Amino acid sequence: MDAPIGLLSIVKEGQLHGDLWTSDTAAVAGALRLGSRHVYNLFAIALNPYGTDDRNRWMLGWGIGGHIPVAEEWAIDIDLMGWHVNTGEWTNDFNVLGQLRVAASYRFFPRLAIFAGVSLNAWLAQDDDASEWRLGSLHDEHFEKRDLYFASWPGVFAGLRF
Repeated sequence: MDAPIGLLSIVKEGQLHGDLWTSDTAAVAGALRLGSRHVYNLFAIALNPYGTDDRNRWMLGWGIGGHIPVAEEWAIDIDLMGWHVNTGEWTNDFNVLGQLRVAASYRFFPRLAIFAGVSLNAWLAQDDDASEWRLGSLHDEHFEKRDLYFASWPGVFAGLRF
């Protein structure tokens, strides 16, 4: 079994895919997925243009995950994503979204698969409580001493891998 783990893992006979998806946190997201057959990195960008002009969100992310084949065409992917969230222009404020994601995928062809899954989202930010763009809530808290907001909620996502 091959399992290179690092910020950037390049494997001679590894995987190189593109992922496009939609989710509760982004209308459209895309990632370059590379690594070995079972372990991969994701380099991602996402956009949620449905706020007001100064509330449009875009995110840059990195993740690491595991790919578990369960049948000829079926697989389970488990990954951990970290996102820097920007509202309007680039922000230097602490504005982080973490996601634990679990998805099932079905491969139609060697270079085309669909996937769908659930996520557990955790948000920690200086400037926003994320209430306008999340599905429900598991926990909310405002740390007044540090002026930080924390929120967690379940999410969903679905997309294409090519």
